[in-house]
Amino acid sequence: IGVTCSSDPDGNPRVNPRYVRAVHAAGGLPVPLPWIATEDEAHALLERLSGIVFTGSEDIDPGLWGEEIHGKTVLMHPHRMATEIHMSRAVLARGTPTLAVCGGMQSLNAVAGGSLHQHIPDVDGDWLEHSDTDPEMSMRHGVEAAAGSCVADLCGRAFATNTQHHQAINTL
Repeated sequence: IGVTCSSDPDGNPRVNPRYVRAVHAAGGLPVPLPWIATEDEAHALLERLSGIVFTGSEDIDPGLWGEEIHGKTVLMHPHRMATEIHMSRAVLARGTPTLAVCGGMQSLNAVAGGSLHQHIPDVDGDWLEHSDTDPEMSMRHGVEAAAGSCVADLCGRAFATNTQHHQAINTL
């Protein structure tokens, strides 16, 4: 199972060990993904993988859906952004089994033609704080999964989760 990487301060790929442990604990063989520069490279990687996890990240360029960068937007490293875009296009074209978490889900949505709210407080003043900075991620809130969805089958209809979002899907 491919696992997308974040970047260190020098722009080198760095995998979050929590994702690696989770994939391994679920019976998968986690493979941290390198930076790629083309969609052809993404397809070549996906030929060797059973699935992919798009991990949490900084923000993707809002130019993908025709907006200027918001003052609170923190763009992901350019190498990661190129990798996310190429991998997203390739998984959509191939129908590769995918789990997209946090920023990974937002990147996938943007590449699929959707848009994001760049800063949730600007949209709705009555929003749940999503800046869980506890290293153990103990600050959780409840969510409800759609009946019959894969998430509901795995986690049940209602469960607690941790989040660190300041963005959300606008147009799916």
